[in-house]
Amino acid sequence: MIFYYNLSNMKTTFIVPLFLLLFFAGCSKDGADPVATQQNDLTLIQGPGIASSKNTKWQLSVIYIAGVSQNLTASQKAYQKKYAVDGKFSDTDGLIGTWSIPAKDSLIETYSNFSSGTPVIQAYKIENISTSQLTLLYPVNGINVTTIYTSVP
Repeated sequence: MIFYYNLSNMKTTFIVPLFLLLFFAGCSKDGADPVATQQNDLTLIQGPGIASSKNTKWQLSVIYIAGVSQNLTASQKAYQKKYAVDGKFSDTDGLIGTWSIPAKDSLIETYSNFSSGTPVIQAYKIENISTSQLTLLYPVNGINVTTIYTSVP
């Protein structure tokens, strides 16, 4: 009986902490508000905005095609995008238009002066965004292209 009692006590000593560990490890606070996340992405892309009269410019720093890093040309190294607080977009190639973030991981650019004369919509998946880096993913002929931009003053 003493052997049984010790074994039973050992089971309880082992099972209770295990249960508590699983219970607390299983709890998740990943209930991030999608609207707040989307608003944060807007703020990060456009920069501090009207309050500082300054918008963030994003300079191309890396391109991956199908996961393979590409050597940038001189014009690609100088390429920049600017997303203004008023929803307008411009780049150093001379394209202008509007931009929006319709979902927390989606960026839409609509070019109004494309060479075809008709508005062109470019959709991106936002892979990463911070105050210093913007990573966008988009398909070209079924191949994923990832572009990484660095914020510049």
